[in-house]
Amino acid sequence: MSLAVGGVQVCLKAPTHDDETGASFPAGVQTISGVQALDFVRERHGLPAGDLDRITRQQVFLGGLAAKMLSAGTLTSPSKMNALITAVQNSVTLSSGWDITSFALQMQGLTSGAIQFSTIPTGPNVLIGGADVTQMDPAAVARFVNGLVSPAPPTPGTPNYDGGSPVVTTTTGPAAPAAPTTTGPITANGIPCVN
Repeated sequence: MSLAVGGVQVCLKAPTHDDETGASFPAGVQTISGVQALDFVRERHGLPAGDLDRITRQQVFLGGLAAKMLSAGTLTSPSKMNALITAVQNSVTLSSGWDITSFALQMQGLTSGAIQFSTIPTGPNVLIGGADVTQMDPAAVARFVNGLVSPAPPTPGTPNYDGGSPVVTTTTGPAAPAAPTTTGPITANGIPCVN
């Protein structure tokens, strides 16, 4: 998919190298596509927060891909749209009956600033049966998801209360101990730097 849009810009805080896959990336802003993009979103070995850093990378990559698609006229150009749909169909397993063309047409009115990613709250990593496992509290996850779906309106005395009709805002703060923050400074291109 990243090839269909001419690559996606990402930013790393520091150079990384995965001994298991051989994937290497320099620090700073770079444009990745194809196999390199797949290596970027799959890398987790040697990253400070392991799988959680990989999740952040995947979110930043998908956000960059969406921004590129929305700003490059991909969704308004029939030839670019066809190339993107073909790339998605060849590289992603889609649910039965899901019409990718209709979905792409629905995205035409979307702006990249309207896309928001959230990660469920997690606890510490523990060893279970020899495997490194990230703990989760099902009740905390349920509260977090409910807060995303049905955010509570602000009450008097809170910063978002305007004295009249409640101003409904969605926040994505953790409902349980959160993973270490993995995003870094925003670059001049508006790209957050990650591990």
